[in-house]
Amino acid sequence: MDAHIQSIAQKVRSLPPLPETIVKIQQICQDPDSGLKELASVVENDPMLTANLLRLANSPSYGFSGSIKSIEHAVAIFGMTVVFGFALASAVRNSIKINLSPYGIKPIDFINSSQLQSALMYNWYYNVDRDKLDVLVPAAFINEVGKIIVAAELISSEKKDNFLKEMTGVQDEEAIYDLERKFLGVNNLEVSADIFEHWRLANSMIFSIRASLNPLAADDEIRPYAWALKIVRTAVLPSGKITDESIEKAVDSLNLAGLDLPTFRAAAIKVRLHQQ
Repeated sequence: MDAHIQSIAQKVRSLPPLPETIVKIQQICQDPDSGLKELASVVENDPMLTANLLRLANSPSYGFSGSIKSIEHAVAIFGMTVVFGFALASAVRNSIKINLSPYGIKPIDFINSSQLQSALMYNWYYNVDRDKLDVLVPAAFINEVGKIIVAAELISSEKKDNFLKEMTGVQDEEAIYDLERKFLGVNNLEVSADIFEHWRLANSMIFSIRASLNPLAADDEIRPYAWALKIVRTAVLPSGKITDESIEKAVDSLNLAGLDLPTFRAAAIKVRLHQQ
C-alpha cells in the first residue's frame, strides 16, 4: 500500500499548476480592496474561460438559463467567489485528462455530477447561509477531483479490471471509499485534499474536504461545511444523477446535522428537474 500512496503523491505533485488566470481570480477574491470590475477584467482577457464560465452560469440548474450575458452580470448575481468556483471547474476540466474507466464512469458523467453538486449546493445554501457559499460552491465543484488520480493509479498498477469488477453496481460513497482503501490504501477525498494543497487553494476548502469524511469529528467552525459537502455528494450519484433514493439517503445525514429538511428537499427537486 505504501508504494501506491507514494505513487499517488507523485501524481499529485506532477499535476500542472493552475492557470495564471485562475491564480489571479483567487487573489482578487481574497483581496477586500478588489471588486467586480477587477475580476471581470481578468476573466474577459481569457476568451475560452469567459465562454465556459457563461455556459456554466446559464445552466438551467442555477435558475438563470440564458439570462446572464456578461461576466460582470454573473459576478453581480452569484458573487465573486462562486464565479471563482465556475472558473476553477473550467480550469480543471481543461488541464487534466479525465479517465474514470476503473469506476465505470464516463467523463461526461463525472462533469455532470460535479456541476449538479455545485448547483445543488448553491440552490440549497443560498437559503440556509449565503456567507458559506464562498467555500461550499467551489469545493462542491471539484471535491471529487481525486478520483482522477485514483483511477490513474489503478490503471498504471494494472488493478483497473479487478477494481471495476468490485465497483459494479456500487453507488454508496462509503462503499466506494472502502473499496479505494482496499486497493490503494487511500480514498479519493483524501487525494482531493492533497490536490487542493498542491494548487494552494484556500485552507477553508482543504479543511472542509478532509472533514467531510467524518463531519461528526470536525471542529465547530468546519463542521457545517463538512456536513454540507457530504450531504450533497450523497444526493448526487457518481453517474451524474439525483434520484428519489439518493435524496432520501442524504436526508439521513441531514437529520444528523440538524439541518432543515424542506429547504434541502426543495433545492434537490429543483436541480433534479434540470439534470441531463
